[in-house]
This record gives sequence, structure tokens and C-alpha cells, in this order.
Amino acid sequence: MTPLPQRLATECPPIPEREGEAMQDLLVNHIDAMRAYWRCRQLHRDTVDWIEGQRSAGAGAGAGAGNGGGE
Repeated sequence: MTPLPQRLATECPPIPEREGEAMQDLLVNHIDAMRAYWRCRQLHRDTVDWIEGQRSAGAGAGAGAGNGGGE
């Protein structure tokens, strides 16, 4: 397996703190927090896609059905 690309080996940014109590401050904070969330979500999606690609590339004939699915 190749090493995880550096762009994927990154922590999500902290949630931004609000700057005041006015409705405008809260709205701006909410927008900033949602931007951070969606960037983090995309980072995780890209990481999962990379891992799945690595598994597919290295799967070969012997890799099979994963955990077995036993509940």
C-alpha cells in the first residue's frame, strides 16, 4: 500500500468561535462553521475514496468479502 497523500493526512480545522451576540455575528459564525464542516466532510470522503482505491488495487484474488457480516 502506498502512503496516504499529505493533503489527506490533515486534521479538520477547529470550529470557528463567534465574535459577538448580535444576529449578524451569529449568522456569520454559522456560515463559517458550515464551511468548515463541509471542507472536513469532503476531506474525509476523499480519504475514504483513497483507502477504497488502495484496497481495490491490492485486493487481487484473495481479498474477498471483508468482515463476513456476522451480527
